[in-house]
Amino acid sequence: MDSRSNWKAFAKGDLAARNTLLTENLSLVHHVARQLERKLTNELDHDELVSAGTLGLMAAMNSFDPERGLAFSTFAVPRIRGAILDSIRGMDGVPAHKRKYLKQIQAVASGTWAPDDTIVFQTDNTPGRPLSRVSAAGGKAAEPIKTRKLKLASTT
Repeated sequence: MDSRSNWKAFAKGDLAARNTLLTENLSLVHHVARQLERKLTNELDHDELVSAGTLGLMAAMNSFDPERGLAFSTFAVPRIRGAILDSIRGMDGVPAHKRKYLKQIQAVASGTWAPDDTIVFQTDNTPGRPLSRVSAAGGKAAEPIKTRKLKLASTT
């Protein structure tokens, strides 16, 4: 059977056609898993990534419409990647908003954080001189940044 007839048979509920399509497209899962392994710094188990990606492949197969004229690989790869990333996020244990907050704290500590896509810099090394805000796109200095001192609670 060719791919088009497999898709038609799969749409009618044929399990053999589903297995054939799954086997034919499993290489997409391995390809995406290898790409993500290279990009991510964590030590991740390849088999776990492939397992999560296979679930994404199956979900893509269920929602794919071959009549639209789109190649299945074009349709499936983002869904496979998304399923793998969702699986990794699920293993993390730290909610996304807390991870974003942690990155902001690290950026502030390193002096690289700026709200609203701006670059913050000190115009010279004069103590007490305010920081200036420069648009990342325009490069023109804007108003000085208002800062406030934190009042620490007394322990006595």
